[in-house]
Amino acid sequence: MKKLRLSHTALDTADRCEWMYFLKYVKYIKPFVPLSYPLVTGVAFHSLMEHMYNAKDFSKEFLIRNWKKHFMFSVESVGNMFSNTEGYEQQLNYGYGMIHKFYDFAKRENYLRESLEVEWNFCIPVKNDQGTDFEIIGKVDLLMPLESNKLGVVDFKTSWKVPTQEDIDKNKQLTIYDWAVKHELKVTETVPTMFYSRKSAIRTTVRTEADHEAIIQDFKDLVKLREKGEYTHNLKSCGYCDFQKHCKHYKKSLDK
Repeated sequence: MKKLRLSHTALDTADRCEWMYFLKYVKYIKPFVPLSYPLVTGVAFHSLMEHMYNAKDFSKEFLIRNWKKHFMFSVESVGNMFSNTEGYEQQLNYGYGMIHKFYDFAKRENYLRESLEVEWNFCIPVKNDQGTDFEIIGKVDLLMPLESNKLGVVDFKTSWKVPTQEDIDKNKQLTIYDWAVKHELKVTETVPTMFYSRKSAIRTTVRTEADHEAIIQDFKDLVKLREKGEYTHNLKSCGYCDFQKHCKHYKKSLDK
């Protein structure tokens, strides 16, 4: 029997609403909503970054020349998740401005150089308290050696908002990535980092062994939730949920 695989996205979905997690990861329902262009842009940008670091061509011309190809591939690859893919041209053109901004900031911050790894995948087996085997999976955008002899564990973001330092310090995605890098690569000194390309901002944090233990427990609790099969709903999450048309609890939120 194939082992259960869990990612940060799955864990975050369950944190927002267990019923949303059930619809997405247990029933495998696809949302029927218009294409999300922030998602398309994010997927395209990450693909472009992988291309740049693998090609070791850190020129602005390379990024501009390849942006449309990665953007259109992103539209095609994630488009089947949505009801239509109309209106992408404006976002495509907007992306060129984002690329210019990213390049200038990344050059200033010394990110336009050879990395240790780009789009580093991990799949780590874990056993929960009941003896159930599962795997924690994920993909770290960039592993960048730093002058301090530490390793930057970098996650690129294309969102408009830069979280507070407190939010960064509690960010579960960075905790998972930091744990995976230390577990698999046996690295002791890391700098978990969020790189905000739209806002020309970098936020760093630290993670401890206690943080790692807590995040593993979160995954174990999610496995326990699946085994129990009793999912609660969070009406506060209904406003931004893509599964409104499929959810028996959504109408309740309209009465609140």
